[in-house]
Amino acid sequence: MDQSAGRPSHPRGIRTTVSPRACAQTAPALGLLRATPYHSTGAGRSETKAQMGTLHLPESKKNAKSEGAVIVFEDEASFRQTPTLHATWAKRGSQPQIPTLGQRHTQKIFGAVRLHNADFIYLHQEDNFQWETYLAFVEQVVVPAFYRRRHRIYLIQDNATYHTKPEVSHWFRANRRYVKVFPLPPYWPELNATERIWNYTRKYVTHNRFFERPQDLCDALFGRFDYVRHHPQEIEGLLRPFF
Repeated sequence: MDQSAGRPSHPRGIRTTVSPRACAQTAPALGLLRATPYHSTGAGRSETKAQMGTLHLPESKKNAKSEGAVIVFEDEASFRQTPTLHATWAKRGSQPQIPTLGQRHTQKIFGAVRLHNADFIYLHQEDNFQWETYLAFVEQVVVPAFYRRRHRIYLIQDNATYHTKPEVSHWFRANRRYVKVFPLPPYWPELNATERIWNYTRKYVTHNRFFERPQDLCDALFGRFDYVRHHPQEIEGLLRPFF
């Protein structure tokens, strides 16, 4: 397994900001409207109210504060080479087309974020998600990144089957001085802060974007992840409802 790191390069130039409200007012006069593209061959679930995050494990947060523990959310995500579709501007009467090769190449990512400073880490996973690869991520990446002497990790995660294997439970019992696990309620991805980072990534990386090669998708994903790592303020607003 290889962990990607490094600062992405960004071209220098003039940056402009476009008001969504101004676009909405001007677009009809130009014959444009919001339209969802469709895939052309040849080349979710809605978000819950933000305040739901404030309901998440209040007792655990209280204990973390008194103990001096750090709260870390962990999750996994799969990003397909096939573009994700999202509404965009288009000429009236036409529907945008996003090329797709019809291939199902998927990049699998482990991710974790520390709640109060937006410190994000990730690991590119070429194999399927399973308990061995999950434990390797926790032991070799999460613990070294977030554990500090006398400040153990409160790890919040979902109930994926590989999170609850006997081997995993045994490892956590043996290493409880470093990390303690708090499972999320079943079927509540909205309560996992890392899920918001995945949604953010799809917005800026995969929505309506064609990737000719798997490596092109990897480069785009790693570039965005590394940008977030070096600019944590980019995702601070996404995590605030969980404070």
